[in-house]
Amino acid sequence: MAGTTNNSSSSGSNSSNNSINRSKDVERPNESLWHKVKAYINKVPNRDPPPYVTCPVCMDVEIQIVRVPPMDPKANRCDGDVLACGHMICRECWTHIVVVDIERDGEFAISRCPICRLVLEYGLCGCAVESDSIPFICDGCADLGLRMGDCNCDADLTTNAVPLTVPEGRDITQEACSRHVAEARVTIRTRREVIDGIEFETVFILYPEDRERLDDRPGQ
Repeated sequence: MAGTTNNSSSSGSNSSNNSINRSKDVERPNESLWHKVKAYINKVPNRDPPPYVTCPVCMDVEIQIVRVPPMDPKANRCDGDVLACGHMICRECWTHIVVVDIERDGEFAISRCPICRLVLEYGLCGCAVESDSIPFICDGCADLGLRMGDCNCDADLTTNAVPLTVPEGRDITQEACSRHVAEARVTIRTRREVIDGIEFETVFILYPEDRERLDDRPGQ
């Protein structure tokens, strides 16, 4: 209870000690890539101008992000999603894009990022790559009734809930969706070999019929 009283009753000192630069006079960069915003969030203490994120599709709303103060505290902000390519988009716009693609191409439609046009498809199973929710406030701060921009907790734990994106080294062409992995419909095997002093890695994608043929080989 003492901790709760501390946080809720000392908003003045909290704002003065906050490691995020909240000055309205500082020019803030409009950022569209999650890994750049994450780098800002995880830099503690941080005196750099905080970024802000508006949806690059509708250009109408600011996306709420943990430990990033709003441009206008009185304005409404929205939930957002991170795509595998790293671009951030408001939840409403991304939902609309996915629904339109499904209506046009069917249940297993594959969407593209509306910004960079990356095909959001797992290379090993052909399913659509899911988006991930942008963290906007940790559970502890939500329980204390703090506003979204006032969450100043362990950013690493919050931002690491979002998988790596392509600019951070993710390769969706070498991934399969969780459903196919869980159902063992796709088996991924790798073979490493050294040729002329250079190490090569070969990735084999085995579907059920492939595994059956391997299991039927003599000596198996």
